[in-house]
Amino acid sequence: MIISLFSSIRAELPNRAFSQPLACIWLRCFSLSLLLGACTAPSDSADAVTTPSSAAQATPQKTAPIDAKNGFRTHHFGDDLHTFSDLELNASQSTPLKRVYQKRHEQKRIGTTPVFILRYNFYHNTFYGVDIETTLEVLPTLMRLYGPASQTDVAQQRYWWIGQMASATLQKAPGATPWLSIWNNRLRQQLEAAEQAARQQQTQQASPDL
Repeated sequence: MIISLFSSIRAELPNRAFSQPLACIWLRCFSLSLLLGACTAPSDSADAVTTPSSAAQATPQKTAPIDAKNGFRTHHFGDDLHTFSDLELNASQSTPLKRVYQKRHEQKRIGTTPVFILRYNFYHNTFYGVDIETTLEVLPTLMRLYGPASQTDVAQQRYWWIGQMASATLQKAPGATPWLSIWNNRLRQQLEAAEQAARQQQTQQASPDL
């Protein structure tokens, strides 16, 4: 689809106005916007905390600072559930494949920025990410930790830090509070693949009943 659309636009413009270097830049930017555009910020609904795995694959930085951290606070992505303490299961956010926990006693700040909700996400009892409801005031702290943020549309309040191992996004939907999500790319992709396989199996099982 991208190639056909690119070819049609290319045919409409003069050769001198659409040189090969400019074409490459346009195609990369357009591809990135398609990969990231479908991502939504978490909400209180159990199935809302999902981001297409393509988001974690889009233009990763080879030496991204977020890869050096690859975790949250003192925990690293890939840590076993049993290495955590003071966790309480959030049943309303959990699914058969994903378990979501919150700490009973948690520092509800990132730097000087308040945190309203902080969720720890596990796949097969393996820590793979966090979802945090906070404010946009956390952005300078994130930029100090992870470096400059990427934006596919400057008009939208959606910021990305994409590495080879880990990624993060800070998003604010209209009329909603911002959510910060940080995850391990490989583990999140494994979860999404398992969720897709489960949905396909449910569809196949339901088909004879229709």
